[in-house]
Order: sequence, then C-alpha cells, then structure tokens
Amino acid sequence: ILMKLKDGLTLRTICNQHMIVDLCDDVVNMTNVYTLNDVAAWLWQEASKGDFTVDTLTAQLCEEYEVDSEIAHRDVHTLITSWQEFGSYSSITDDDWAEVLSLAIKQTVAGIAFNALDKVPKDMQPSKQVLLKWSVLATRVTMQNKKMNDTLCDLFSVLQSKNFQPILQKGQGIAQKYPLPELRECGDIDLYFRSEDERDKAEKYLTQFHGCNISKMPDGSSHYKWKGIDVEHHAQLVDLHYSKAQKYAHQLVEAKGFDGTGLVVGDVTIMCPQVEVNLLLLNTHILKHAIGVGIGLRQLCDIAMAYKEYTSHIGPDNDIKEIY
Repeated sequence: ILMKLKDGLTLRTICNQHMIVDLCDDVVNMTNVYTLNDVAAWLWQEASKGDFTVDTLTAQLCEEYEVDSEIAHRDVHTLITSWQEFGSYSSITDDDWAEVLSLAIKQTVAGIAFNALDKVPKDMQPSKQVLLKWSVLATRVTMQNKKMNDTLCDLFSVLQSKNFQPILQKGQGIAQKYPLPELRECGDIDLYFRSEDERDKAEKYLTQFHGCNISKMPDGSSHYKWKGIDVEHHAQLVDLHYSKAQKYAHQLVEAKGFDGTGLVVGDVTIMCPQVEVNLLLLNTHILKHAIGVGIGLRQLCDIAMAYKEYTSHIGPDNDIKEIY
C-alpha cells in the first residue's frame, strides 16, 4: 500500500535524540512529539523523500544494514504501524484512488481490482463515492460476461450440432482460472479449428445458414459478428513463424492436446487447450504484443492465473523449460 508522510512533520536531532515534531505555522507543537532511535530516524529520512510502502522501506533497510529480510519486514511493519498511531503519514487520497481506478479501466482490470479492495486496510479504502463508481463498473463487467457466456453457448451449440469442434483460445477459458471469473473483463471470441478443411466448412455453413458476413484478415484469420460480439477464426493455434518453434508447438499440441471438459457454459461443453498448450499460447501472445502495441496488465494477470493452474495441477517435475 502506497503511503506518504504528512506535511508539517519534521525530524529534529537534539543531544543525540531523534524527534519528530509537528510544525504549525512555523511554530513547534511540543505537545505532539515522537521519538526515534537511529535506525528508525534513518528510515524516516528515506520515507520523507516521497511515496513509500512497507516493501520499499524493507528493501532500503536490507541494503543499508545487514539484516534478515523477514526480520526487516516485520520491524518496518511495526514501525509504520506506530507512525500511523502517531498520525505521521496520510493514507491514499480520493485523487489517488481516482488515478488507480482510471489506470484499472485503461488496463481492463477494473473488475479484478475491485475484487481486491477488501484486502485494503479500512482506513485506506476509497471513499463511498469512488467505491460506488467502481461497483457500477464491476457490475457492468459481470453483465458483459453473462452476455459473452450466452453468446458462446449459442455459437458452440450451433457449430457442435453440425459436428464442428472448434477450440476456444484465451478469453473465457482463461477467465475460469480466476477466483471470480465474472470479474475478468472479456473481449472477443477467438476460435481455432484443427484442420483448414473443418474451418472452411464451418465458415461456409455459418455464411449460408446463419447469414454471417465473414471477412478474411491479412494474417489469415477470419472475422464476423455473432449476436453483436466479434468472433475470429485463427489459422494457427500458436502464432509462431520460426520453423523449429513451429515444429515444437505442433509436437506439444499432438502430445498434450485439448481439454474436452475445459469450460462448461449452460449445457454446452467448450473445448480449450490443455494447460501446457495454454502456457505456450499465452506466452507467444504476450510476445506478439510486446513487439507490437505493448503488453497490458490483464495479459499479465491471465498468464499468472495460468501458471498457478500449471503448478497446482502438474507440479515441479514437468517440461516447462522445454516450452521456453
């Protein structure tokens, strides 16, 4: 949690005694004095340089003194708690929270961040006004997810009724790895067919019997709308161009395959990549964005959830190094 020392407090050293005094109109208020030892005074000076957290002060303490990191973290936490009781630092302001909310919206993680607000100490939580706005946004994300799931259910029902078996890439498949999937902001629907022939037949069927206006994109993918939501059919499951990497990706997909029970929406079962394939897919997707438009925070959250699943379901003895 980001903190900042209050204005008007200054460190004075008198006869080798360190004291924090409250200056009001350049007059020292001697009824409000807080004493510090040498180390605490040094930490105060570091904290006075700008915003700080328990972790940043702990790192600075470990760098300056030879002290165990766990002990340092505990002592810094205790010290900051005593500063709080003295009223030495200010909690996050509404302007700060407004900036956090603005960044969360830009990074499409407003719903995810909203779910974490209850972990913030009560005296540092946003005002009711900010919370209300955040709550409305989180509710909107939940409603968008409901629409997305209904659309996925409808599209897959139509395709599966004609024996097409598309693979869902990223999106709602990744959302299921979150503690509250409905708070992960959704985008479009990305599908992959295991053969070009199956993809072509599926697209002809959607065009002829459901009136889909399917357009071909420069990268070889196809695009159309289904119930107002963008859908893309990708030519490749994993976007790799280096021949050796392509060969490995093909071998990994052949060996690990897809999860036939990956996602259940209503009475429809949607196939998703197996966990190892998902990791390769997400990493190459992030690499593509790093080279192009840049990496978003939601992409990092997605891959963090994927790694959590990977370690909990497969364990340490795996081929993670081969993937990289």
